[in-house]
Amino acid sequence: MANRSRPSDIDRICEAIHGLQKSLECTICLEFLREPMKTCECFADEDDIVENTPEKKMKNNGNSITIESGESGKPSFLTPLLKKAEWTPKSRQIVQPLRSGSSTSTNLFEPSSQTIFEMDRNNERVRNDNILLAKQMNSKMLENVRWKPDKRDLRFVCSGLSAQEIITVQEFAAKHNASCVKQFDHDVTHVVVKTTGEQNTAQSTLKYVQGIAHRKWLVSYRWIEDCNMQQKLLDEVPYEATTQTNVVTNSTGPRNSRLRTKDLFEGFTFLCIEPYDNVSLDQYEDLLRATGATVVDSFEALDKMGGMKGVVIQDNIHDDKTIEHWYRTIKAAPILVDWIVECISHYKLFNLTSYNSYLSSQNFCAIGYPRELVEEDEEYSDNE
Repeated sequence: MANRSRPSDIDRICEAIHGLQKSLECTICLEFLREPMKTCECFADEDDIVENTPEKKMKNNGNSITIESGESGKPSFLTPLLKKAEWTPKSRQIVQPLRSGSSTSTNLFEPSSQTIFEMDRNNERVRNDNILLAKQMNSKMLENVRWKPDKRDLRFVCSGLSAQEIITVQEFAAKHNASCVKQFDHDVTHVVVKTTGEQNTAQSTLKYVQGIAHRKWLVSYRWIEDCNMQQKLLDEVPYEATTQTNVVTNSTGPRNSRLRTKDLFEGFTFLCIEPYDNVSLDQYEDLLRATGATVVDSFEALDKMGGMKGVVIQDNIHDDKTIEHWYRTIKAAPILVDWIVECISHYKLFNLTSYNSYLSSQNFCAIGYPRELVEEDEEYSDNE
């Protein structure tokens, strides 16, 4: 009888242990479902930071741990948070039968304090790495914004510079994917000129006048030097050239033209008659058109025009009889190229009689010129 009862006792013990294990598993599952919710809240910010980073893409490609549940309709907010929390028991976490009176916690599957510490440390490292990556990306974006001016189609032409200074401008242009040309054209963006003094005083060369007429940047060579020193394109305004005058303050002709709302020679019609010194007929016609004048190519066309009409000539070339004929037959005044260049250089209209010894102010007014443009007046004086 004693031998028959022994298997029965063993069966009862095994059943008791088995029941205890099931009870523990139920308790552990409840704790397990409650605990990760706190962890999920802790890492919400981290997911926001790395949402568009390579680390985030790796998580979404299957490296995260998912929890299968019969309640598939619930949001899987635990999904990206359990990579470190595999609940396969390790050797030190295998369930052991509880001794009576033991105060050991029933949550045997909860990671140890050492495991939690390692998880926090790893997560903090990931957080820091992602923040650093975000800062690097932001820094790169700011750098791109800061260098946006380099994307302009820059085109330089030099005036009054030495051979070495021209080479420096060419190297500067190559560095910024720009071009440097020998002659002015309509695609030029900057005329780099030799200047003196704090006011960036420049000489009125042909390229200088062309740049003003076409509303280009007229900048001192110092702009190139300072851009090279700071390794970036600087604002042109502090380096903008000025036109020399006979008074203390120079004329801001380049700026006046660049910001103009009205063309300088609007209402004028000109006919250019060669010969000219150093400047071609085409170049003068281009200057006049760029500043608002109507340009015709014959006396017949000029005769048909109304308003202020002029024949643009070089001084001391045509005799008085020829000039008087123009005046009486087609009502056109002789206009010296000196007056044209001076007006464009300062971007203002000067008194005509100061540059013309052929006609009086009354003669000018008789063929349609406004009195304020031909009478001696401080506003139109070339001493401004």
